[in-house]
Amino acid sequence: MSASFFLDYVKLEFGLKNDAALARALKVSPPNISKLRHGYIPFGDHWVLTFYDATGIPIREIKRMVSDRLIT
Repeated sequence: MSASFFLDYVKLEFGLKNDAALARALKVSPPNISKLRHGYIPFGDHWVLTFYDATGIPIREIKRMVSDRLIT
């Protein structure tokens, strides 16, 4: 699953309307979401923990969903 698809999955699961709402939920800046979505920054451990803290999605599941983009 691509990072972009994962971001869309999280938005859908948590009823977030757009990337700006996702950024607010994660307590990060909207440009960082855009950079993740377009592959300009890697989906590393920092992001796995950020998503886990904000959503409660298990770390193992997040890593599985973004495994093609995961940088550890």
